[in-house]
This record gives sequence, structure tokens and C-alpha cells, in this order.
Amino acid sequence: MQRHLFTMLFWLLAGYYSLAQAQTTLSGVVKDSEGEPLIGVNIAIKGTVTGTVTDIAGKFSLNTNVALPFVLQISSIGFTPQEIQIDGPKSNLEIVLEEANILGQEVVVSASRVEESILRSPVSVEKMDIIAIQQAPTPDFYDGISKLKGVTAQTGSLNFTSINTRGFATIANTRFVQLIDGMDNSAPLLNFPTGNIVGISELDVESVELVPGAASALYGPNAFNGILFLNSKSPFEYQGLSANAKIGFTYSNANEGNGQAHGTNLYSNFSVRYAKAINDKFAFKLNFAFLDAEDWRANRYDTYRTVRTNVFETELPQPGAFNFDGLNTYGDEFQIPVNFGNPNVALAIATGIVSDPSFQGSPLSGLGAGAQGAIATALQQLGNVALPTVGFREEDLLDNNDARSVKADVALHYRINNKLEAIYNYRFGNGSSVYQGGERYALRDFRIQFHKLELRGKNFFVRGYMSETDDGDSYNLTALGTFMNVRSANSYAGAYAAALLPRLLNLDGQGTTPSQVELDMAAQVVRNVLRPGTSQFNTLLESVRTDLFNRNPAGAGFRDNSRLFHAEFNYNFADVIDFVELQVGGNVRRYDLFSDGTVFNENRDGTGFKRIEIDEYGFYAQVAKSFIENRLKLTASLRFDKNENFDGQVTPRVSAVYSFGADRQHNFRASFQTGFRNPDTQAQFIFFPSSSGILLGGTQANAEPFGIYGGGAYSVASVRQFQQTGNPADLEVVNLDFLKPERLSVIEVGYKGIISQKLLLDANFYYNSYEDFITAQTVLSVNAVTVPVGTFPAFTAFRPYVNATETVSSWGLGIGFTYKLPKGFVLTGNYDWADWDADLPPTSELEIQFNTPRNKFNVGLSNREVAKNLGFDLTYRWQQGFIWESAFAHGQVEDFGVLDAQVSYKIRKIKSLIKVGGTNLLNNDYYTNFGGPWIGSLYYLSITFDELLR
Repeated sequence: MQRHLFTMLFWLLAGYYSLAQAQTTLSGVVKDSEGEPLIGVNIAIKGTVTGTVTDIAGKFSLNTNVALPFVLQISSIGFTPQEIQIDGPKSNLEIVLEEANILGQEVVVSASRVEESILRSPVSVEKMDIIAIQQAPTPDFYDGISKLKGVTAQTGSLNFTSINTRGFATIANTRFVQLIDGMDNSAPLLNFPTGNIVGISELDVESVELVPGAASALYGPNAFNGILFLNSKSPFEYQGLSANAKIGFTYSNANEGNGQAHGTNLYSNFSVRYAKAINDKFAFKLNFAFLDAEDWRANRYDTYRTVRTNVFETELPQPGAFNFDGLNTYGDEFQIPVNFGNPNVALAIATGIVSDPSFQGSPLSGLGAGAQGAIATALQQLGNVALPTVGFREEDLLDNNDARSVKADVALHYRINNKLEAIYNYRFGNGSSVYQGGERYALRDFRIQFHKLELRGKNFFVRGYMSETDDGDSYNLTALGTFMNVRSANSYAGAYAAALLPRLLNLDGQGTTPSQVELDMAAQVVRNVLRPGTSQFNTLLESVRTDLFNRNPAGAGFRDNSRLFHAEFNYNFADVIDFVELQVGGNVRRYDLFSDGTVFNENRDGTGFKRIEIDEYGFYAQVAKSFIENRLKLTASLRFDKNENFDGQVTPRVSAVYSFGADRQHNFRASFQTGFRNPDTQAQFIFFPSSSGILLGGTQANAEPFGIYGGGAYSVASVRQFQQTGNPADLEVVNLDFLKPERLSVIEVGYKGIISQKLLLDANFYYNSYEDFITAQTVLSVNAVTVPVGTFPAFTAFRPYVNATETVSSWGLGIGFTYKLPKGFVLTGNYDWADWDADLPPTSELEIQFNTPRNKFNVGLSNREVAKNLGFDLTYRWQQGFIWESAFAHGQVEDFGVLDAQVSYKIRKIKSLIKVGGTNLLNNDYYTNFGGPWIGSLYYLSITFDELLR
């Protein structure tokens, strides 16, 4: 109690002391060079959190107790910032801001965790500011990220874009980190960002910063192939009401295998933001965004789904064949074995046939009282039969085709004094989508929420946050089709038998041996038992869809009630040490996972499903020093991380930047850095039967009981050879080691500079070397095994997570430019080239999954004001085709080129911006990943109201 009283007394005295200090009052107006008032200009006292913004008339007023003299900073996007020395109270200040030559003027924080010019960043950094976000020719700012240099984007759904850099791309991209105001917004169970489904509203985005490549030395595990920073607007600096409405339509006519094309459908996207500073101490903001559209369709029903287990086949089945596995049909991945030769099985099937109402009046009813026995005896002639299963189309299995997203957040900001600001932020996201990993999954009413507390000052921050997920009514499409077939096995067997009984019983006197034609016709009858749209189909569909995976009876639904807890700090010694730049930081994190046995192996000891907890921590330090009149800057950093399931990891980074030119406008950079990534939560603890084998986490605690590590597995190719020859000597044992972290070493060189004040040029080359590359490999078990989750016979297909013993390398270069043409026109473009290699033997069955085009480029032309208040942006993007590899499917992604454009018009009197635009204006349907949806065109009209619109 005494301690609490002293704490209260301390804060009361601190508050009294702050009020007792001398107050300085400043007021004035900010205008542009033509005398027009500027709204929303940031007015801040340098080195503090104290500041304000100009109102609708360009006026501002600021009361502060910061000791005199101090420096007043005036800044606004698109204008040259100013600094003014303040020696005492001043009123009627008139400040004129000049329009800036914005080339290379951006300031970034992401590269070194300190503010620095983007020109002098020690590594590659791409940035979108408020203007770039506003002018993007895409309906959502997040889609515009795909046009940045070095970015490859995969579209898993209309509202699910996966961002990737430096290769090895997937929709479920666990090599890439996405932070919203410092919070990792990946779901703990998934371990990858779900695009912007549960992200940030466009109205609240202040800037986007992208660091391609390894960033583990400063940002820890999994900031491996890249990291994306989404920074929101402060309610102190961006006040007032903003609202946006986008309405339009989507169009695609892509169709394959008699499926339904997407057609023309409505698109709507609404958002609103309100922010208010109650006084110079307290401010808040509210955001809400809602998107609703018809999702793009994955309807490639006549394309064979080549996977690792059949990739060695030389002749692929054709559509309509009984062993055809369609790319977007589900349930046709297997056949149902029926032993008609077993008298008990035959009798059970015969009983079902005789008891069916259709039996009466059929030719078989003439068998009389002995029909059941006669039928059972006849069926035994068939022996063992592998019944074909039905491949159900994705469009027939989905409960709806909605692409929907709801995002809401609230933030409370309190400036404790001139140096400290406290923040509480709550975020909520909810959505429906489809994503593709080892299978295709329908996310339905998926939810995630975040809570964050942060204290930050001039040279430090401390933050803690947690996230919690709920899967809603999500389900696995492959499992849905599969278990509908499994539950229909008796009906299939009865239909097959009934179709052949006239021959087996020699009812026409032509013999009892079915011809191949009759066998094929019987198999076709099986395929017609369960027809989409019938009441029988719909009832079974709903039952399997809502029942849980890994249960009896097995269903397609899965659960996720996982949580993540994270705390971190950073301190910069700038006010303590002046001969070098020194900063230190660290973090602790806990994953608290629960899937109720539908994803993770949570019943490893057989005593029931228990939450899985994984703890990790890390610390880092960075030192930087400038030489040669601040033209040369050397930076070095070192980080240590430890995950409870793996050995600790040390990741150093060194870099150098040298600036040439009178204005230091030419900057050459070189760096050597290392990175690592711990296996994600699924790679550690998953147990998930799939069409390509049982997905199995590779930690010793998870995988050892299954017996496939350490020489307990055969290669797929050798088992196929054994099946052909019957010679056990053909079987090749695969020696798998338990999983460990993957490591990366990177050498990068680059140049960024301004030429003749008109051309901003950015170029880089990198070389990556991966050790213990984490991937997955399909194998077949040597021995039968019984574990709490079930009994698995020998030759069961498993797909465990493993480390490649060979070195994997990748390399690439990127070139980007921005050229200022006369009369406000701006020409932009970028080109990326990427390639890879691995020392894999020809017979290797490892999947590297580079999944990145070798060549791609973007080129654009824009003008913010081609005529008064009228602007436009036109972009063309192209990428080369490549081979897509994943657990779900292997196949060719074709070349594609896309034209996007928008025209905008400002109505200043009502503070509004009207934008008309479209993506894929050439109407060339394309897909970015094999098995994913066809992407068509989107046309929209956008109206934005913003009190700060200039």
C-alpha cells in the first residue's frame, strides 16, 4: 500500500512540476508559394512528441512548456520541410512551404531502426507514401505493393494477396513478416500474413516500407526473405473525418471443364476514419472498413493435378478417366477398395440391394426368396475391386463464393509529457476467403484480434501485444470431397454391384464374366450416385463440412483458438553517446496453440488434446559510425535468438554506404548479412492427413513416435520401382534428420542516387546462400506404427518437414527508376531478374519451391495534376512464366501482362477526391499460382472525403 501511495505522489508532483514550468504559446498560418493555406501540415518541436497540425484555414496554435530555445519543424508530404528557431512566444507566424523535388527525399526507419534518408539506407528499401497510396491505380493500396521493385505477388483470392521477395514464394508465405505499427499480424496457427484481410484500412495508412531480403539481425526470426511495414496515421497529426466508398464490378470469362465462369459481379468497399485530439495531451482515432465481392473462381477441372507422389508418371490420365485427379476437383485423389470376395462383405452389400425399394419390380426380384444369398454368392466373383471416386468441383463444394473483409480498430494516444507518449491499440479483423497451402481451404468467418500497449519516447520504445484467432466455420476442400466419398462407400459398392448383377447372374444367358465395357459402365454408375444439387448431396455436404477433421466420422472442418504474446524494446543511446550511433533491443514471444487435434498433434501422449506452448527470445545491438565528412557510414549489428525447441542462433550484419556528389546525391552500398528462420509452428507440430501424404511436423517430440526419421522411410521412386518388379532390393531407405532452423547468408551491393535532379535510379544485386533449407518431402513408411492418433500400416505416405542437406542458392538483380518529365509527368519503371540453384542429385525428391518468375517488369506514367485538379496513373506489369511447386500441385504458371489505370479529380470545395479506375483493362484472365483462381478485371468508382484533402 505504501508503495502505491509513493507512486501516486510521484505522478502528482511530476504533473505539478510540468504545469509549473513556463508556457510558450505559438500561433500562425502555413501557406504554399501561391498563398493558399495548407491543411494538415505537421508542426512539431524537434526532439519531443509535442506538436499539432494546421486546420482548414492553414492556422495552428501550440502551447508548450519545452524549455527555450527550441526548434520548430514544419513538414508536409510533397513540400520541402522547414526548421525555425524559437526563442520566445510568437503569434501571427507566417510560414511558406515550397513544393519539393520529391525524388529521394523520403525518410525510412525500417532498414536500421532509426530515421535516415532512403538514399543512404544500407540495404534495399521500397516505400509508398500517402501520395503514392492515394494515386495507386489499384482498388486497394495493398495490391499496389505488387508493383514495387523486387516484389512478386500471388493472388489466392480476390481479397487475399500474398507478398513475397527474393524467391521461394507461396500463398502461405512463412518466410515473410508483415508488421502493422510494430505488430506481427500473422495468425499464430498459420504463421504467415493473410494479406490485408484482417489488416489496416487504406484511410489510416501513412506509409508502407518494404525491406526485401534478410532482416533477422534487427527483426528476429522469420524476417528472412523480407519484411513489410504498414504504418498508420497518428490521431494528433491527422485529425478529422475521412470516408471512402468504392463501388464497381468484376469480370472474368475463364472456364475449363464445363465449370461456371466468374462472369460479372458487384464489388463494394467502404471505409471511414475519425480522429480527434481532445487537447495537446490526449487523442484518439476510430477506423472501420468493409469489403464485399464475389471471389475469383478456381475452375480448372480438366487439368491434371500433378503432385510429388505422381510426378514420375510419364503418361498422365486424361479428363474423364477413372484415375484422373482434377486440379480443382476434390475427392478424386484416391480409390475405394472393396473386397467383394469376402463373404461377409458380399452379404452386407446384397442385403442393402434387396432392402432398397427399387429392388421390387426389378429383374433381380425374380430371384424370389433366395435373392439375397444368390446375389451374395454372385458378387464374390468380383474379388478385390478399387472403386473410382467422384471428383467434386470446387464451385459445388463451396458454401458460397464470397470474398469479404471487415476491419475495425481504435487507438488511444496520451502524451505523458514532452518526451513520452503512451498508446493503446485494439484491432479486429474478420473475413471470408480461400487460400492454398498443402490443400485448398475455405476460410469462413475467420477472426483475429489484437491488443497493444506501447510507451515511446524520442530514443526508445517499449511495446507489448497479443493476438488471438478463431477459425469460424472454415474447412478443407480436399477433405470435404474425400470424406463425402468415404461416407458414400456403401452406396457406391451397392450401385457398382447392382449394375453388374445381371451379368454375374447370367440373366441374359450370355455368361457370367463382365466385359471391360460393362465394368466401365458400372464404374460410371458409381460416379452418378452422388450428384451436386440433389438433396442427398446437399445433406451429406453440410454434414461433412461441419464435422471436424481427424474425428470419427471424419469431417472437413478445423478449429483454431491460438494466441500469440509478444513484448519488445529498443533504446537508442543518441543522447548519451555522441561518438557512435548505438542502439540495443530485444524481444520475448510465446505461441499458445490449440486446434483441438484438427491441425496440430496435440494428443502426443494419448491423454487428450492439450495446448502447445512455444517460447522464444532474442537480443540485438547495432553500432554505426560516419567518416570522411559523413560521406562514409559503417554499420554493424549482432543478434542472438533462442527457441526452446532449437539451438540458439547468432546473426551478424555489416554494411557500408558511401555518398558522392556535392549534395551526396550518389550513394553506393554494400552489405553482408545473415538471417535465420525457426521452423514455423506447423513445421514443428502438425499432424494432418492430406492428399499428398500425412503432413508431419519435424521436431523430435512430434515426429519420433511415427518412426519415419532415422532410416524409417522409403523414397517414392523406389517404392514405384518395387511395385513394378516386386524386388525388395529396389527399395531405397531415406535417412531423415529431425528439423532444425534454416540459415541464410546474403551479399548485396547497390546504388541509389539522383541524376540531373530528374532521374532517381536504384539498382541492386544480391546473392543468397541457404543452409539447412526447410522444405517437405514425401516418403513412405518402412514399418507399421500405432500412436495415439491412429494405426498406420507400412508404406503409408508421409510428408514430413525436413532440412535439405545440400546448399540452396539464389541470386538476382533489380533496377528501378523514377524520371520527372516536363509539366508534372512522371515516368516510373522497374525490372527484376531472379534465379536459383541447388546441389541436388537428379533423383532427389526434395521440393525447393522457388516459385518466382525469372524476369518481370513494371512501367508506369502518371501526373498528379495534368489539368487543374485532374490526375491519372497508368501502369503495365508483366512477368515470365515459371514452374510452380507445392504440396498441392505442380504445374506451369504462364506469362501474363496486365494494364491498370486510374483517373482522379479533386473537388476541393467539398474536400473530396473522385477516382475512376480498372485493373487488367486488357481482359486477359491469368493466374499467379498453379491451382489458384483465374484473375479477371475489376472496374471501380471511388469517392473519398477527407477533411485534410489539399
